[in-house]
Amino acid sequence: MKRLGKGEPNVTYGFDEVEKAANFGAVEELLIADTMVRDSEDEKRMRIDRIMNTVEEMGKGATMIVSTESEAGSKILALGGIAALLRFPVQ
Repeated sequence: MKRLGKGEPNVTYGFDEVEKAANFGAVEELLIADTMVRDSEDEKRMRIDRIMNTVEEMGKGATMIVSTESEAGSKILALGGIAALLRFPVQ
């Protein structure tokens, strides 16, 4: 959460930005709000699954589902429900 709060270039959030970083193999850790996984419609859920698979396969990154009952989870939810800590910045 420190990296997210500081606006560092090695952090990104939102579906399009995280998906782009995943496709570059830049994601070190993928953070997803639990409600995004549990309550999303089929199309969005499939997109989440694709991003998770890409992170694990291409970047050898980890995925963490964060409870929205925690402060960190509610912050991630406010950022679109998905964020990523990056190995390197992606433009």
